[in-house]
Amino acid sequence: RHWLDGRPEEGRSSILFDTVAVHLAHSTRFLALEDLRLRVDNQGFTRRDPAGALTRAALRWIDLPCFQADLVRRLTGEAAV
Repeated sequence: RHWLDGRPEEGRSSILFDTVAVHLAHSTRFLALEDLRLRVDNQGFTRRDPAGALTRAALRWIDLPCFQADLVRRLTGEAAV
């Protein structure tokens, strides 16, 4: 209801966290992925490092508007087009 009527309820957030992570759990169609070697430094920052762990990372969108439309369809229960 919060998303369908477009009016946030007092004291509630309309922010949806981790929607990209949930999407990546089932599909990669809207994102460009690359294999990178990464490490986390002593300050907690993720850095590229030739000696780091090999990681598959989403670095850029292939089609952000289509991702957003797909997300709205899923949240509202509309049939996919």
